[in-house]
Amino acid sequence: MAAPSALLSACANWTPGSYSCEKSGSKSCNSCKLVAYCSVNCQKTYWLEHKKHCKSPMTSGDLRHIVKTIADLPGGMVQQFRVTMNDLEFQVVARNTILLLLALTSQDSTGDGETGETNTPPDIAEALIHVWYSASIPSSVLSLLQNRVKPLIEDLCGKIADKPPNAVLAKTWEFSAGQTLRLIRTAVTLAPERADYRDPWYYKEASPSMRLARQRFREDGLLLPFGHPRSTFDVPNPTLFWSSKSWAMCDKADPSGGWPTMDVKQTSSPAPEDWYGKLFLFLHKLLNKFLGRHKETRVSFDIYNVDAKELPGNLEHGIYSRIEVANISDACYLGIRNTLRVLSPLLQTPRQNPHATFITTFINAVKEVAKTDKSDNECGDMDVSLNSSHSSWLLCCHQAVKKVHTVVEKWPTRLKLQLELGEKGDKEEFLMLLGSSFIGTERHVEWRRVE
Repeated sequence: MAAPSALLSACANWTPGSYSCEKSGSKSCNSCKLVAYCSVNCQKTYWLEHKKHCKSPMTSGDLRHIVKTIADLPGGMVQQFRVTMNDLEFQVVARNTILLLLALTSQDSTGDGETGETNTPPDIAEALIHVWYSASIPSSVLSLLQNRVKPLIEDLCGKIADKPPNAVLAKTWEFSAGQTLRLIRTAVTLAPERADYRDPWYYKEASPSMRLARQRFREDGLLLPFGHPRSTFDVPNPTLFWSSKSWAMCDKADPSGGWPTMDVKQTSSPAPEDWYGKLFLFLHKLLNKFLGRHKETRVSFDIYNVDAKELPGNLEHGIYSRIEVANISDACYLGIRNTLRVLSPLLQTPRQNPHATFITTFINAVKEVAKTDKSDNECGDMDVSLNSSHSSWLLCCHQAVKKVHTVVEKWPTRLKLQLELGEKGDKEEFLMLLGSSFIGTERHVEWRRVE
């Protein structure tokens, strides 16, 4: 049985292993607004099952920057782009490679008859979402992985089987539209003992419907609209279940953690309180833009699996116009000094490109400089440090902080609406932040090279 597209708002009147209404849902439940039905009759028929959720007492490292950057490229650009990605964790690199291979092979004009695919999903963006985020996938998506991606990886594995484990290995895949992908290699969610941790998470959710949606995701691990049938998602996602001993993710991992909460909130959906349904639609639109840009622009991907400190030894210095290093600049990882010392030489000089930008992210910095006493000065001597020895050190590294950001917000998750200024929606904004995985003190800092 082919999996129905999650893009079509399915009538929520379905039961696993038996009846499933095949019509589209357009009338949301007035109580929870999590699901939509095609008619009042279907809503009444399904009420005994739905009330378990509707009246519940609970009433809870990846490709995203690459996808967003390429999707937002302006139309008509003819330059060729080179993207370099690195992660120390092999599982992260492997999943990124699989997702990119699936995306890039979709640009080729190979037909179903040549690949042996059956029950191909309506579009590749939907398949990418299932592989990226869902614990189980339809057999049609598994067919895509087996027929498009697996042969490419098997060919590589056969060629490197006899190589020593510390050897630097390289493989370049080329596709018909001119893209290349180069790979360089040198029971958890609902555990009873974690219940006391989960309950506070649920308590701080933005709404009762959000708690229900989070609970269902913890139960089945499927990124789908709340009322969408689950019966065809019967194959474990091979990119997530790489270990037979345990679930690889922490019990707080959530697919919405990497995306702007208000952008997801503002996505139109037949069920206005269906958070994961909105996230699915948001991602589908974004991935379609990402795939569309591949048809217009030549993009080369270099994927590395090395320690960040070793990365510059494999790359040409001074050729990158943008470098984003996530939060390895936090003190608990490399720290800002080591991050800039090791990786900033890869950035273009002002003579090459006056707009070249090095982007660091701090998750813990505000907490690290905050004092624990109750003195008038609430923060540590951060500015003094930056203005003295740190400034001299930055000059030695040929780096300077950009006072005006040109790529990302300085405080991307900070509350922006102010009640005293008459800005409406401040309470909703606060509840959305409280229920998210962000803390409001995440900080981006942009840097530039100086000569």
